[in-house]
Amino acid sequence: MGALRVNVEIPNLLTGELEIDGIAVLMGLPMSGKTTVLRLIFDVLYASQERVVPLEAAAIADEFLDSTGEMRVTVEHEGTRAEITCSKREEEEASCALSGGKIPYDAVFFPAEMEYILKYNYAPVYYESYNRFFTLINELKAGREKKGYGIRIPAKLFERELSIEHFQLYEKVNGKSIRLELSSSTSVKLSFLISVVKNGLLDDPQTTLLLLDDPQTNMHPEYELKLVYLLGLLAKKGYKVLLTTHDMDFLSMLSCIYGVPKALGLDERFDITLSLYLIRDGTIKEYNIHSSAIPTYTTTLLNLYKYCG
Repeated sequence: MGALRVNVEIPNLLTGELEIDGIAVLMGLPMSGKTTVLRLIFDVLYASQERVVPLEAAAIADEFLDSTGEMRVTVEHEGTRAEITCSKREEEEASCALSGGKIPYDAVFFPAEMEYILKYNYAPVYYESYNRFFTLINELKAGREKKGYGIRIPAKLFERELSIEHFQLYEKVNGKSIRLELSSSTSVKLSFLISVVKNGLLDDPQTTLLLLDDPQTNMHPEYELKLVYLLGLLAKKGYKVLLTTHDMDFLSMLSCIYGVPKALGLDERFDITLSLYLIRDGTIKEYNIHSSAIPTYTTTLLNLYKYCG
């Protein structure tokens, strides 16, 4: 399947294009719009399939639009184009419309607060982008498996796994069942993602886009490396991945993904398309993922180092 091409125009926030094929990374300063981009991509694909514009798109438009501009988000795949356009009149809520055809892609959004949802049953303000994520949690609790889409995970990748008792998730540690709220932040997220992948709950890899918002947060570098390996397996299987991060070490691991299996003592070859996009001054621009200089990231550290003895 060809790449997904995305164009985003949000007045007073950002504009630009990106292409998702293999693993794409989106970076930028806080409040630059990274999570908003993920959620709007989900909204366009959802609307394209269901022919209903999600309430989430209108809620985002309400936050950023005034009475003079339009928000446009377009996703294109192999000649088929779908677009959500939102506008707003004075003292009225934003209204949105869908145009274009049906893009045969489903999206799964993994929110940045994934750990808190899993450990503490935290329930964020509900929008459509969260629906598939909560469905995955319930499918795991129900013990569901889809063997046709399951991916074999090497046992040495992760020693812990999630178990199900009384429709609740626990983590197995040395033969004991530990409540998730008492488990390691690092291991809970990785255990969840591995369980979802092993059980084949992500559906057809040729028509599924994975949107991960800061998936490595709170992870030890060793577990970040395992997460990169898992993302490599998913991309190799055919899933397209778009993720956000602020972690330069995690970015370095992604840029060297072909060496990750060897670093973990595993026999696997990754030949995956990698791309990096940076939101800077309200514009999405593509950068070399292997670059040693990422504006607002490495430049911040270099400026600090000038003052270190």
